[in-house]
Amino acid sequence: MPFCPQCRGEFREGFAHCARCDLPLVERPDPPPPAQEAVVMEDGEPLLLCSVSEGIKADLLMEALRTQNIPAMKQMRGAGQYLSVYMGFTVFGIDIYVPPRLHQKAREVAVGVLGPEAF
Repeated sequence: MPFCPQCRGEFREGFAHCARCDLPLVERPDPPPPAQEAVVMEDGEPLLLCSVSEGIKADLLMEALRTQNIPAMKQMRGAGQYLSVYMGFTVFGIDIYVPPRLHQKAREVAVGVLGPEAF
């Protein structure tokens, strides 16, 4: 059975293109990419840096922290993970955590990205 190389959809014989992705189908899909490894907080329990209300703000902050070589992780509050899968966003908020030794530097980055009202 042919597969879409992007969305990994399976199609009946006779189909040549994915209706969703408009890509040519292949006989076998490539193996899925390996799961991202969890961020290792090398100096103890991570500290809460801030909470943001929108996924785009969390993504902007995570990218800014990454460019400053500050490991960070985000965790959706409450049932936010489920809501995000179902609706594409969460209304519960997202918490951003960083290593304790980099908390002050991460806070400065967060103020630059989100403004002082984030705290």
